[in-house]
Amino acid sequence: MAEGTDVTLDAVREYALSMRTDGMSAVGEAGKQIGPIAGASVGLSGVPGSGAAQAHYRQLAQSLTLYMQDVALNAQALSNIATIVAWNYQHGDTSQAAQMNSVNGALYPPAGTSTLSSELAAQQAAAEAEHRRLAQLYRRMGEEPPGSPYTTPAGVTLTGPAADQARADAAAAAAEQPAGGAGPAGLTPSSG
Repeated sequence: MAEGTDVTLDAVREYALSMRTDGMSAVGEAGKQIGPIAGASVGLSGVPGSGAAQAHYRQLAQSLTLYMQDVALNAQALSNIATIVAWNYQHGDTSQAAQMNSVNGALYPPAGTSTLSSELAAQQAAAEAEHRRLAQLYRRMGEEPPGSPYTTPAGVTLTGPAADQARADAAAAAAEQPAGGAGPAGLTPSSG
């Protein structure tokens, strides 16, 4: 709601109820008075112009009756509007309070509350711990862990998947090279 707006919902509801009961009661009481006024016999005296006075009086009585019907409808409308205004203020306050609590909870979470950044930090810490565990396991087996730096014979240092591929290519090339020195079954090639 706008700053400085102060609405007492109970007062608005009370006004709506009073328009429905007291307002309609006042209209009913006025209606009881209109009946005799509208039924008055004006212009039956036989005086010249009394017929015109009777017609004019009847028109005024009818206008007063229509006016009181409008008052009744307006009293009901005011009651309905006051009820809607009270509901809108209450709903707006409740809705805004929930939204503000949500925003405040996201910006200033209570201690121990899981947030997106705390979850990401926990996932990253778990991934780093797993990487260190696997690296230790590879080294115990006499192998380099995946992604370990590898320096090519040309002196270029590679990391990540490129290092793993270069290491695998070097191992395959070494396996295809014939061994020097003694031949099969300990025989050495003859020189001549």
